Amino acid sequence: MKKPNGTQFHLFLSLSLVAFSLLLALVFQTCDRWIAAAAMLFSSFGDLSLMNLHGWFTKHRLHSFVCGGILFMISHLLYAAAFSALLRRNDVLPSVIGIATAILVGIAACLALLCMGAKKQSLTLTKASLLLLYAALLLFDMTAVFAVSFSLAGRGSVWRLFSAAGILFFAVSDFFIGMDKVADSPSLTRFIWIFYPIGQFLLLLAA
Repeated sequence: MKKPNGTQFHLFLSLSLVAFSLLLALVFQTCDRWIAAAAMLFSSFGDLSLMNLHGWFTKHRLHSFVCGGILFMISHLLYAAAFSALLRRNDVLPSVIGIATAILVGIAACLALLCMGAKKQSLTLTKASLLLLYAALLLFDMTAVFAVSFSLAGRGSVWRLFSAAGILFFAVSDFFIGMDKVADSPSLTRFIWIFYPIGQFLLLLAA
């Protein structure tokens, strides 16, 4: 983030989403809402890491991108746990269609990144390994969200599909970050903070 004003606005958006998640948890008082709030909190820490405000990570000899990636991986695991708790609370079975859709979308996105990185010869073994690890956790999260949202939508709660849209928007923002780091496409980074906050908002709304 090169522009200070842009960084401050992104920080405001991130903290606003944390406040929104905590408000929902306090209002509804359910396990899944509290886990989703924790997921948003780790996401916000990930945002701070990627922003590297005032060069804090550089000063402490920490790799901001790697730290941010780890924090977002924890966030994805927590979101998956939140939607698993939501599934148990509603006593429904996961949607097979939702699971299949998530897997197909996730694999297609990962293959696209790998192919683009290989084509530009910018994909090292280390980058490929980190990409696959992150993609696996994102796919796990997406599968959980799709399985639950499709299942609950089939029972009449169509608004739960907002969460499926949310995780897709979240995944698109991750895809753009991957395009920048793996396929050397920095022009796409301007779209990250369009898809990311909308995705988080929809995820939290329908969690």
